[in-house]
Amino acid sequence: MTVTGILPRRVPRRPERPGSAAAALLAGTLLLAFGAAAVRAETTVTGVEDEVLENVLAYLDVDDLSCGASPALVEQALSRARGQATEALNAFGFYAPGVAAELEPGADCWRAAISVEPGEPVLLREVDIRLGGPAAASAAFEALPAASMLTPGSALHHGRYDELKRGLLDLARNRGYAEARFETSRIDVYPELGAADIRLHFESGPRYAIGAVTINQDALEPGFVDAFHELTPGVPYDNRLLTTAFLDLNDSGYFSTVDVRALPPDADSLTIPVQIDLTPAPRRLISYGLGFSTDTGPRLRFSRAVRRFNRQGHQLTLDGQISPVVSELTSIYRMPFGDPRFDWLSFSLGAKRQETDTSLARSIEGGVRRVVDRQRGWSATQSVSYVVEDFRVGSQTGRPHLLIPGVDWMRIRGDDALRPDNGSKLNFELRAADENALSDTSFVQTTVSVKWIRSVFGRSRVLLRGRAGYTAEDSFERLPPSIRFFAGGDSSIRGFDFESLGPVDADGAVIGGPRLIEVSAEYEREIKPRWSLAVFADGGNAYGESGLKMRTGAGIGARWRSPLGPVRIDVAWPVNDPEHGARLHVGLGPDL
Repeated sequence: MTVTGILPRRVPRRPERPGSAAAALLAGTLLLAFGAAAVRAETTVTGVEDEVLENVLAYLDVDDLSCGASPALVEQALSRARGQATEALNAFGFYAPGVAAELEPGADCWRAAISVEPGEPVLLREVDIRLGGPAAASAAFEALPAASMLTPGSALHHGRYDELKRGLLDLARNRGYAEARFETSRIDVYPELGAADIRLHFESGPRYAIGAVTINQDALEPGFVDAFHELTPGVPYDNRLLTTAFLDLNDSGYFSTVDVRALPPDADSLTIPVQIDLTPAPRRLISYGLGFSTDTGPRLRFSRAVRRFNRQGHQLTLDGQISPVVSELTSIYRMPFGDPRFDWLSFSLGAKRQETDTSLARSIEGGVRRVVDRQRGWSATQSVSYVVEDFRVGSQTGRPHLLIPGVDWMRIRGDDALRPDNGSKLNFELRAADENALSDTSFVQTTVSVKWIRSVFGRSRVLLRGRAGYTAEDSFERLPPSIRFFAGGDSSIRGFDFESLGPVDADGAVIGGPRLIEVSAEYEREIKPRWSLAVFADGGNAYGESGLKMRTGAGIGARWRSPLGPVRIDVAWPVNDPEHGARLHVGLGPDL
């Protein structure tokens, strides 16, 4: 016999039966009227397991009945159960099953017991799967029949057969084979022989190309918007190009809604037109925020951005922060420099004031920066900045002028932007100044940092962090605090105050050092949704010619997964300086 339409039901939903919609509406009305749902009877199935058991339960409707159902209604459902279970077993190739159904009394409710003897499955005898047309030479299409596991000698599985058909048609539509069809599609089952034959002949037809691309928007120059997609008329159609265009346009920040869709194919020209509808995002964005960390204390942040400064997509932002430790104001003008998806040039001018227990620095900085997002998650930043920094560190003072070229490489990988279960961050920075090139002193500085996060034991994470820095300089005393290394604080060595560690002068004031080493290990365990507990240890220090004097902090903490990122509350003890007691650390932000 030829069999079609017998498929596993992967979710426990019953087929819609005549009157089921009306019955559901009536049942819902009664539940609302009386305020409680009737208790349903229990149904047990023995003899099968895993996906076969799930499919049998999905076909049965006897477990839809309540304990208060009439005996006649229960008997009707029980008599249907034998056929329903048999149909469910057929989907997995069991065409000669034994099915018994009976009622078992209970103290408060009856119970339906379904006993199944699946028997031997029907085996595939002849499997004739053919791919025709230009798609037959495509590796993506050739891989689907092999992945279906429909091979002679294997058990008949209607679900795999249907998945293969659906996969071929879906891939054909996504790759522009608008005329794809099955010339032959059948399964012949011979239950008495325990055998089945499959004949599936697929014809792809010609591959269509991308047709006219219409973009509806009036906020930016058409040429600028065209740079966010690779939908070129005449290129072989591929739905992945539409998906990439949607993501790039959506991530650009210029538009509040993005709609990229293929129009009906044109059989005369063998093309598929594409239409893109874009709604501009608000041109100006103003935001304010309050925050707190034990490094900087309470802080007020504000930002004003012009997302579309002109029709070429240039942007202007003004960012500021006010806090007892760090206050700054920066203006940035950004413009695309090549491909706007990956390459941007920015010009900045800002002022900053930072004061710690042993240092005070006020600086003005202007610079130009080019950021290029490269493949495999790497971003490269080339920069040149001119800094004038008036500082006091301990008893040292100065006001150097520095022209600082630099380069920075960064790669971030993670399965979540705010709190990844698995992820990593690598960063390498190199910057320098030369007293013969508009600078008052010379130095070369490199910094390497890494963070690694892995999920362990199901609900736990291990977080490892390391940072190392080295500065070659002519005169350390002439370097401003922004070039020196300090340690201690929320994201450095917990248990110590912000930038309170490093070499000291004759008066005991921390003056920083030309070198830095920091390491950290943390174990975090989820105790309830959105809440975790952590234990950690941090170590390291900033140091100079006198050598590294390791400082260690250890403690416990709590984590709350907020919509803005993890909130971290830690209590840490300085292991090397127990007389200083515990210190509280509070912070907010993404893990990477």
